[in-house]
Amino acid sequence: MLNILICHYGIVDKGGFSRNFNLAKGLVKLGHKVVILTASNKLKLFKFPYKKLIRNDVVILIFPDFIPKFLLEGGFGFISIILKIFYSIFNKFDLVQCDTAQRPASGLPCLINKFLYKSKFISEWWDYYGKGGHYDRKSFIKKITIGFFDNYFEIRSRNFADGIVCITNGMRERAIKLGYDENKLCVLNGGADVDSINFIEMSNYKEKLGISADKITFGLINIEDSEIEDFKAFLSILTMEKYKNKIACLSFGTKLSEKSKKELKLNNDFLELGWIDFKKESIKLSAVDFFVILKEDNLINRTGWPNKTGDCLAAGRQILTNGTGDLKEYIKKYPDLFIYCDNSISSLVEKVDHLIKNYNYYVSKRNVCRRIAETELSWNSRAKELESFYYKIIQ
Repeated sequence: MLNILICHYGIVDKGGFSRNFNLAKGLVKLGHKVVILTASNKLKLFKFPYKKLIRNDVVILIFPDFIPKFLLEGGFGFISIILKIFYSIFNKFDLVQCDTAQRPASGLPCLINKFLYKSKFISEWWDYYGKGGHYDRKSFIKKITIGFFDNYFEIRSRNFADGIVCITNGMRERAIKLGYDENKLCVLNGGADVDSINFIEMSNYKEKLGISADKITFGLINIEDSEIEDFKAFLSILTMEKYKNKIACLSFGTKLSEKSKKELKLNNDFLELGWIDFKKESIKLSAVDFFVILKEDNLINRTGWPNKTGDCLAAGRQILTNGTGDLKEYIKKYPDLFIYCDNSISSLVEKVDHLIKNYNYYVSKRNVCRRIAETELSWNSRAKELESFYYKIIQ
């Protein structure tokens, strides 16, 4: 059994917390002890020095802070970082893992524990953070705050790590080019939350949303105004006359601005349902016939992982995608789970016509999506992969 510390950079239940928690939950099932450090600026969670929660036998310690939200959720803090450091000083772990090493709230407590107790230090690498990546897309204020740490410490902070968990093969290739030892790298894509998401093969929830049962519904998860270009071609077909009364789109998560919706001329066939609790509201996912993941083929998307891919499959629904980055290999390996298209209007029209014509065939394959999500892509499976990497690094 390993005594493991996972240090989350941001706010509890936000900003990648679910990946940390789902991996921790899987590690606990494998017999390990896991503590997650995170933060909050909400008064209802305020407790000094921390508020302790136990979920699925995972210990979650929530440290208080009062700095502006964008800084706290970006991996900074004042009180919370000091308290995390004190916790790290007085508690020995076999292995410490941070999700965003260059952000002080995640990296510092792990580094301190490593140097005090010789614990093994594992760093995840989720995104291309510095110049050439997400840094270039940040506002001026974020460039001189969060962006400074991302640009200057993204690579330097990981030089202290005993092992690096790359979220994609694209990120692993980048790490190798930067000189990291291949033996200290592993790839761990996102998982499928089969514990929370119920598989509902068919339901009448479309009708409850005011959508005809005859319409084919497409689902989007957490698209923001900054990602509109990726989905512009797809969203444009919603307003085509040929698809009137034939298709609709359900969007979960962040809602688009009224300006964007007006520019795209989106109509009543585009419904926004906001964020949902998978555990309590899986029925809403059952209103979707196919999910859509479209990404521009650029450096950020080749090194990153499209969040919620596994969750779409856990719901038992196929994904219409242009297969950027690691998804290319998934399309080859799991042809029943993905429908490939390029991100052009002509290709999308061709695929939508195909899906309308062959709807019953794809419905018959929904149980295959769920089965593969359970047996190969679940967070429990990912935790086993991570455990194997831990023992490789420890030995």
